[in-house]
Amino acid sequence: MTVMNWTTGKMDIAQGDPAKHQWRITIAADWGAKQIWGEEDILESLMINRPEQVYGDLLPYIRNSDLRIVNVETVLGDRGAPLAAKGGNDKRFLIHADARTVNALKAVPFDIGCLANNHTLDLSAEGLAETIQVLQQAGIQTVGGGMNGAEAEKPLITEVKGTRVAIINCSEGEECRSVDGGPGAYGLELHRVQSQIRQLQQTDAVIIVIFHGGREHTPTPPPYVVHDLRAIAEMGAHAVIAHHPHVPQGIELHHGVPIVYSLGNFVFWQTDPAFYRHAGYIVHLDLSGSVLTGLEVTPYQVHKDGVRLMSANMRAKFAEDMTRVTRFLANPVAIQEIWNAFMDRMGIEHIARRLEVGAGGLRNRDLKATSHLINLFFTPAHRELYIQAMKRVMNGTFGDSPAWAKELVHYWLQYSLIEAVNLDAERQSI
Repeated sequence: MTVMNWTTGKMDIAQGDPAKHQWRITIAADWGAKQIWGEEDILESLMINRPEQVYGDLLPYIRNSDLRIVNVETVLGDRGAPLAAKGGNDKRFLIHADARTVNALKAVPFDIGCLANNHTLDLSAEGLAETIQVLQQAGIQTVGGGMNGAEAEKPLITEVKGTRVAIINCSEGEECRSVDGGPGAYGLELHRVQSQIRQLQQTDAVIIVIFHGGREHTPTPPPYVVHDLRAIAEMGAHAVIAHHPHVPQGIELHHGVPIVYSLGNFVFWQTDPAFYRHAGYIVHLDLSGSVLTGLEVTPYQVHKDGVRLMSANMRAKFAEDMTRVTRFLANPVAIQEIWNAFMDRMGIEHIARRLEVGAGGLRNRDLKATSHLINLFFTPAHRELYIQAMKRVMNGTFGDSPAWAKELVHYWLQYSLIEAVNLDAERQSI
């Protein structure tokens, strides 16, 4: 059975034809100048003035590709009114950057910017329109977001080395999802994706589905994500790539189709001290003509000023951890136990408090609080957790997840960046 070898970072999938063009697609996760550091946003400044520096020694690994794709997890520019659900006029809860930060996408250059994510509408429809305009004027094609539902869900079809490539970019989207044909991100609906894949199969295209969703910070995907992404693989996609959890997760081969459950953060600094909020990988898909022959990952560490390759020792520790979580993907009982352990760590008090705050906002007609309550029912990552938690309370099993699952969740959330750096230094001194 073909499995992901995290030590080498490679997975062999099929035999290629030497007579065909050999080429590569590289896909990266969440990108955005988000974190303010002191009085100046260092990352934003670098993106504008020294854009190549943002990627450091990772840059050649991205450039050595024939098609480069990234999730643009930010609004580019300042046009538009902040969504009430994202804090209204308090822009601390929004992700947006100077439009000139597009320089850091052009410098690679990235060819395609994915917009199906939960920040697409942070500055409402006007902000999305400006983002699309900024990207397209920079020569970057967009997919997964649009000014109406038809635009948002439309696959992007391009040609590389004489091979047609189709990108479907969908998401859970949260408050930024296109609803009733309005502007926003393409929200995942399996029957619509299935119809798209069937149509694209008639064009002999290599079909890549890129999904932004799932529960944040979990070491393995929730059961519903495993179900949905495997269903997409079975529909005929050549590869399924996911991001959004802000931590890396495993990779499996399902019916011959690679499923990457989470790439982790990319150029997306967060202040949380956990190591796995500062570790991720880009994924490379290797093809021979229209045949997907292999997959390779390049792990990196996320810094305040961009991304850098992991040291050999840090990468070895990363490989150990990723091998561990990848093995669980073949065990549905284990996936459920880890999901239960994640709920147990949140605790029933936290879950109940979120519902109470939303209900109180609804009663007082508070738009922000009511929007958050709607989101708990509207977005699968929240809805699945809350419903499952209530079911476990009803059957008396809340809190009973096994110790090994609780330990794994604790480790993925608490293993610190400082600890990882110190361990790396110790190993280098030996």
